[in-house]
Amino acid sequence: MGKLRIALYQPWVYQKGGMERVILEMTSPKSRHDWTIFTNHYDPKGTFEEFKNRKVVELKRVSVRRTPLDLLKVTAIIAAQKLPLDGFDVLVVSTAGFGEFITLRNHSLPIACFCHTPLRVIHDPAAHHDLLKHKMHTLPAYLAFEAAYRALEKRAWKHFSKVACNSLETRRRILRAGLAYEKDIIIAHPGVHVSGFKPSKEFGKYFFLPGRISKLKNNLLAIEAFKQFRVKAPRAAKGLKLVIAGGVGEKDLPYLKELKAAAGNDKSIIFRTDVSDKELFSLYGGSFAVLFTALNEDWGIVPLEAMAFGKPVIAVNEGGPRESVIDGKTGFLVPGTSAAFAGAMADLAKNPSKARKMGANGRQHVGKFDWSYFVSAIDSMVEGA
Repeated sequence: MGKLRIALYQPWVYQKGGMERVILEMTSPKSRHDWTIFTNHYDPKGTFEEFKNRKVVELKRVSVRRTPLDLLKVTAIIAAQKLPLDGFDVLVVSTAGFGEFITLRNHSLPIACFCHTPLRVIHDPAAHHDLLKHKMHTLPAYLAFEAAYRALEKRAWKHFSKVACNSLETRRRILRAGLAYEKDIIIAHPGVHVSGFKPSKEFGKYFFLPGRISKLKNNLLAIEAFKQFRVKAPRAAKGLKLVIAGGVGEKDLPYLKELKAAAGNDKSIIFRTDVSDKELFSLYGGSFAVLFTALNEDWGIVPLEAMAFGKPVIAVNEGGPRESVIDGKTGFLVPGTSAAFAGAMADLAKNPSKARKMGANGRQHVGKFDWSYFVSAIDSMVEGA
């Protein structure tokens, strides 16, 4: 098959997160095809610099806020707009909710989907109860939103001929919602450039929590666990710090304030909210172990990056980490409680040789998640759409 011209639609490209990283890799020169990214909100300063090397077309700009009114406006704009698809062979929709609405007026081409997750506040119990209370404020508002959303979502998903998703967890959400048939879904795990990561022999004096700062990432758990760890194992904890590093969007600034209040004046808890990839990777390489606290994460690239650097991972035993972390071998899968995390941190701190062994195991294991496999899987899906 010759090179296809592919239009990729993603509602927002404005921050440095896993979703943006997936789009970068999907559209990279490693692909067999030619990609153009269409989006309704592009912030080149807020997202990865590599997007400057992609073809990006910004459509009518939408808000990234998540108030009920803003979400209704976003839905109306996406559902009503027509994409300039002349000359393209396939439309690929990247969605974590809302992106699929672009299919309602743009289905003259074959359409494939990459699903990071169906909208979590509707389809994931971990996000459903807590976050929707804050977003929708009242039960009647939520019920009205959910009913309208589900009806429109089902109509939109009918236009997908093929679906790729990032994990078994995401596939379960899709099937539970009745959005696609199992036979039409493939798993394409996002990954890492294994050859570009050098396993580090340095095991410094800090636990590292990388990734976006938001309530769904549950950063507060790491702070509470670190405090308990120091009480639980004071000798092993002596001199160890907690470093939290990641981007924070405008809507998550109140949560960052909450985290800093929880840390108080503790100089052993360090926040880094504006780090380059180079700085981030340096922090990975110098860490003792990596924490992953996200609530029922769809997949999670952080555990893979940690393993690529030869670091043990302590992750919540739910969602994507169950598919990437081998409990007791490349790290620990533990309940999402501060006591469980503190116990695992104490175990590693008391046994540095175990931490190094787990790190070495992780480096060997992560080879199966190289980005090259992901790109090839997406190319094959698009060719079959």
